Amino acid sequence: MEILVAIAIVLTIAAIVVPVYRSSISQSKRAACTVNMRQIASAAQMYKRDNDDALPLKMFYDFRPLLSYLVDPALCKCPEDRTRHGVNFQAGAKLGSPVSYISVLTDEPVFMEKLTQLDPNYGLIACVSHGSRRNRTEGPPYLYDYYGPILRSRIDSSVKYVNWTGHCYKKKDGSIEYHRLYWGLFTDVDPPQEVVDLMSANEFERVPCPE
Repeated sequence: MEILVAIAIVLTIAAIVVPVYRSSISQSKRAACTVNMRQIASAAQMYKRDNDDALPLKMFYDFRPLLSYLVDPALCKCPEDRTRHGVNFQAGAKLGSPVSYISVLTDEPVFMEKLTQLDPNYGLIACVSHGSRRNRTEGPPYLYDYYGPILRSRIDSSVKYVNWTGHCYKKKDGSIEYHRLYWGLFTDVDPPQEVVDLMSANEFERVPCPE
């Protein structure tokens, strides 16, 4: 009987301690990711100051222009990123080391113009690795497989912990679907129709979600 009581006590303690331990590890990784993101965003701002107020043209695909402003390329990997080559594997392939972070579409003038106008303190860099991933098969990760919380490093160097939310859109065939646009990684402001057209190749129209 004493053995059963002892086992019950151990299991009870484990049920309390394990979630606390996991939460502590998760918070530690989030803190490390926040430091990484601040340094990358700061590097992007320094690049901008040195290049006529312009960010690297294809920063989503290529972080190499930021290398001279970063202490270590390893800062581009989030400790929570469990993928082999990094969530942003395209940028990682060019850099030669994993890249977890997603940047604004600096090569899309409409995207950047509307983002700057509607949210002067927009996000420069986002990290989706703190959420969950629907597709757990091998191979390169797909950005839209991730859902839940993200980290967003903004113009003022602050890092915000938010949910990547979506909206309802009507397709040309009349059907209504819920989608998250790339835009939502960098701002909480609703996307203007010009950006919706850009992101959906003119396939979507923003509509209220059915109740």
